[in-house]
Amino acid sequence: MTTHEGKPLKPIMLVNGQPIYPQPEPTDPITEDEVEAMAAKLTGDKEIARAWMDRPNGTLDGRTPREAVRAGDGQMAAGILRSF
Repeated sequence: MTTHEGKPLKPIMLVNGQPIYPQPEPTDPITEDEVEAMAAKLTGDKEIARAWMDRPNGTLDGRTPREAVRAGDGQMAAGILRSF
């Protein structure tokens, strides 16, 4: 049985008969450089990644990803990238 914080997790789907469980969002702090590196890996371009870091984002309540990281909400910014 798969658990998170002592609670059993329900599978979200089956793939080839195997259960797939939801993954908890990471809670560890993440740096600007780490988020920017994730963006560069996703886009394949460091300049586009840098521009994304400085563009206001509605998911972050209008803050830029860089501002979110500096405010301690870096995992929210990283979560946007993980959704792709």
